[in-house]
Amino acid sequence: MSELSASIRDPRIASVFRLWQECRSRRFVRPGDLDINSIPGSLPLLYVIDVPPLKQLTPERIRYQYVGQEVARSLGINAAGMTIAEVLARPAAASFTSAIRGLLRDPCILHSVHVNHLPNVTEVRTERLILPVSDSRDVVEGFCVAFSKLERSPLNRLHEKSDAQEVWPETLHKLRL
Repeated sequence: MSELSASIRDPRIASVFRLWQECRSRRFVRPGDLDINSIPGSLPLLYVIDVPPLKQLTPERIRYQYVGQEVARSLGINAAGMTIAEVLARPAAASFTSAIRGLLRDPCILHSVHVNHLPNVTEVRTERLILPVSDSRDVVEGFCVAFSKLERSPLNRLHEKSDAQEVWPETLHKLRL
């Protein structure tokens, strides 16, 4: 886990990961044990989602339990209590659900830095840390996600995009549990 710790760029995300590690006494951290209020500087960039069992997984069944201020600003809405289907456009909800499906099949900690190309000829780097949580020892029941924007820079005109598009992760660390 030290390689993963060393790869985290945003100190607020590093704080979330340290808390998760401190709370971990078994394969998954129990949601009730993860006191996100103990890291107030990181609260704005967190969101927590509940997920159903794999066979019941649909965008209508993935629900935001907590949404921090920075995440709400990015979404354009405080989505706490809402489902992915209510918040994201259909293609984005399907893509998100597919990613969650993969994490349910192969439980792991996932850390990535993504490059996002936006229509206004801007490139935004985002960092994500996805941590599984569950009261069960065997099945993931939710995720605590830390998300931050690292930097903005003008795009090279040769790579200009007409619509917002997320590019495959610039860096990706996957730690199986």
